[in-house]
Amino acid sequence: MLARRLARFAITAAVIAAVAFLGSRWQKRLPLGSVARKLSHGGAERSYILHPGSATSKTALVLLLHGAGGYGVGIERRSRFDEVAERAGVVVAYPDAIAAVWHDGWWNSSSDDVGFLGALADSLVHEFAVDPTRVFVAGFSNGACMAHRLACESDRFAAIAAVSGNLSSSVASDCSNAQPVSVLDLHGTHDPVVPYDVELTRTLTHWLTHDECAEPGETVQLPDTDPDDGTRVRIDSHARCRAGTEVALYTIEGGGHTWPGEDFQWFRLRRPGNISRDIEASQVILDFLLKHPRR
Repeated sequence: MLARRLARFAITAAVIAAVAFLGSRWQKRLPLGSVARKLSHGGAERSYILHPGSATSKTALVLLLHGAGGYGVGIERRSRFDEVAERAGVVVAYPDAIAAVWHDGWWNSSSDDVGFLGALADSLVHEFAVDPTRVFVAGFSNGACMAHRLACESDRFAAIAAVSGNLSSSVASDCSNAQPVSVLDLHGTHDPVVPYDVELTRTLTHWLTHDECAEPGETVQLPDTDPDDGTRVRIDSHARCRAGTEVALYTIEGGGHTWPGEDFQWFRLRRPGNISRDIEASQVILDFLLKHPRR
């Protein structure tokens, strides 16, 4: 009996290792049309994936930030953001955090991520002649928290989008950017990693106050286009804010710590909650960002 259990354990461990190895190799392969690049900043050589798109004239720039433990090409594949960016003529960059963690105010590190991401945006705006009023940032989890930090500490980004991430209270208390910023949050009510709780409420209250949004807002329940995904989507939006900005929350009722509409990755052994199929987060995010250039 013991020998049989040990053999079963060895087989299971081997399968897990093989699946993780193959999944990692699959993710690290660059999607078609993307290139790996480096940018020197603060004495360090920082890496990012660039998807410039095929359009001759570039309409905007989006930085898309991965979660903790991830890397740029991983969120690129997971989100399929390239597909919606290509159609809109948008340049997308997927930067890598040092040690795979962004210095977002919740996670502390010595890396100057605010400076690096600002320098990356400036470099790409210059290279592709992007309108500087149409520079945006989005992120997932730790990357979403970093997007909130950038909105507080940099005036380069006209709008941000955050999936499953909140503004750190320490960053909020010293928010130096006086410019209005449009903010889109997407968050699952059953997120086991970044809970749908008081921190999300505090984050939204901060931006509603910062952008001087008028009450009341508007609430819309979206159709349940996929009854089998275990989710429904509700939108709470405040569109009457300073300088034409907007603050909006997509509540993914029943959703987990996932990117709505993401590709299911066959090598993931544990899925952190339901993936909504009622919306495609990448399309929702890009539509929101492009609607809110700096005015």
